[in-house]
Amino acid sequence: MSPEDRLDALRNAPPDGWVAFSSDETRLVAYGENGERDPVILKVPKNWLVQVLSGLNQYFIKPAASASL
Repeated sequence: MSPEDRLDALRNAPPDGWVAFSSDETRLVAYGENGERDPVILKVPKNWLVQVLSGLNQYFIKPAASASL
């Protein structure tokens, strides 16, 4: 994305909105206009299985009992 393209994207963004560029700043990946001052932007994992299983571990896998003295 050229500097001119980046400026155009920012100029065309809705007032009080937001824009997101790719990490290498070659493309516009998202934009929004919700008026939120501090939006929370999350990266969605490629595979939810790891996230789900790690969340389930807290319910089904109990820590080993430590030896008491």
